[in-house]
Amino acid sequence: SFISILDADALKAINKSDLKKLKNAILTPHAKEFELLFKERLPKNNQDIKKRINIVKKHSKKYKNIVLLVKGNPDIIAFNGTIKLNFTGNPAMTVGGTGDVLAGLCAGIVAQTAFNKLKNQNEKNDKLFNAACAAAFVNGLAGDHVHKVLGNGLIASDLLKEIALIMKKYS
Repeated sequence: SFISILDADALKAINKSDLKKLKNAILTPHAKEFELLFKERLPKNNQDIKKRINIVKKHSKKYKNIVLLVKGNPDIIAFNGTIKLNFTGNPAMTVGGTGDVLAGLCAGIVAQTAFNKLKNQNEKNDKLFNAACAAAFVNGLAGDHVHKVLGNGLIASDLLKEIALIMKKYS
């Protein structure tokens, strides 16, 4: 079975009817992409976190076959009403390309599992949700480590070496 990781322009290319057809998918929108996709604005990160979480939770219940990884501070990872928050990461990571690194990290973590051997859809959903949670944590932690060294001048490729070190440390 196929796995889809959708970010950036891929999110802009789909609509709500496409969402109902998706399964085995992780979507990684930031707040503006979320608004374009779901036609609902999220409050600013620290403005009303409970409302932000509830909006993401509502859409994760409506589209039960996709994992949402909404980038922000904190990241909100949701699947079928289950929510996890990731507090790693920092504002310097809002530069172009860090979302691509995150999407690639999601794909890489899923690829390391025996995903295609799983017969049960619930097990597949759990793998995708856990992969999205792990990817958000590792990507954010890498960004935090790089930010300590480079400050606000980091670029997406700066995360790559740090991700490798984190994965080695925690695997």
